[in-house]
Amino acid sequence: MADVRIIVQNSLAEASGVVTGPNEYYKEFSGTGPSEFFNSVEGEYSVEWNKVGDYVTPTKQTKTLVFGEAWNVYGDYACRTCSGIVIRNGFQIKNVGGIPEWVYKDTWNLNLTVNLICWKSTTGDILIYIRDKNIDKCIGVIRQSISLLRGDEISITIPVTVDIVENDLDLEIRVLTYWGNKYYCEVKSYTVGCPFYYAGTIKALTSIPEGNYTICRGCNYVPPSEVLTGGGDEVVTFKNKKPADWTITFGDVEGYETPKSITKTLDNKIGGDVIDFYGEYNMIEPPPEEHTYIKAKTNIMDGHYYLYDEYKYGDYLYGKGSEFTEFEVDIVGNYVFICGSVEGYVPPVYKVINVVENTTTELIGEYKIASSPPIEKTTTECCIPCLLIIILLLLHTWQRNK
Repeated sequence: MADVRIIVQNSLAEASGVVTGPNEYYKEFSGTGPSEFFNSVEGEYSVEWNKVGDYVTPTKQTKTLVFGEAWNVYGDYACRTCSGIVIRNGFQIKNVGGIPEWVYKDTWNLNLTVNLICWKSTTGDILIYIRDKNIDKCIGVIRQSISLLRGDEISITIPVTVDIVENDLDLEIRVLTYWGNKYYCEVKSYTVGCPFYYAGTIKALTSIPEGNYTICRGCNYVPPSEVLTGGGDEVVTFKNKKPADWTITFGDVEGYETPKSITKTLDNKIGGDVIDFYGEYNMIEPPPEEHTYIKAKTNIMDGHYYLYDEYKYGDYLYGKGSEFTEFEVDIVGNYVFICGSVEGYVPPVYKVINVVENTTTELIGEYKIASSPPIEKTTTECCIPCLLIIILLLLHTWQRNK
């Protein structure tokens, strides 16, 4: 045979009470529950709650249970109503602060500030109740001692926990003042068109440990609506972020190219959206080293030459042959290029050339073959042919006259 079963749930975490039944059955409970109790005896059972602050204590409940029966009991610690209370304009609710511009579709902790104007000089206690009309639940109450004159204003802050279930926060605010053993009540409903969101997640990392970044929402505002910072080559996770456009800007790191900014949209979706940012830092290649060179040669194997700067600041350079020789020089400006003597050749006239920094200057010494000098003949050398001619003529004449 199954036992009887009692399940107790409550609207407040501070709730407490007892379950009683036949044969001196007695069990305590606390918190929001559910708290389950079993007994093997049929009969009448009762659930009774203890007082919690200025909440209205739930009414005691009683029920007769038989074997196998389950009894679900809910203890609603309510806000005090104005029923049976003199309603007078002791206070006017001016406005309510502490409402954020947006909330997550989740449980949200708020510090509501109720701003009141006193229309009657008062010394005593004031109670403010906050009821969430969406779920018909009293979510906050505060009692405060006051001493005010007509026209005074007062702000009272009440911490509350709101379960966001619709687009609007639909709150009812009740202000009760206690004068002369009587409560005077002021009630105002306060509906806030507060958009709800499914909180999202942002993840970011860079390719190097030194990488750093700033992520912002509403970056065009001064200051931005929200700013996140991080860095490194491991993933950094930012949770509970509002669905919106988010922009990441990467910081400069010496020796690396800075990644470009990226904008992504964190969507408002069930379960929350996730976006990832990655910054690739590419190493900046150092510029190639630049040098100044002179390349020189002659057009013959035996040719040789000398190079020196015009003002002879440095040592002269020497080379030879018909293949280029490369010289790296530290001094720029005018250089003198002189080719040496080679037998059978006429050396080129020396040159003055301008050497420009971080360039290569080529020089070629053009030797020319030397021509044969003219032969100078003596008088005797000139007459020998003449004498031969005369001798031949004389022989010819002698033979004719013979």
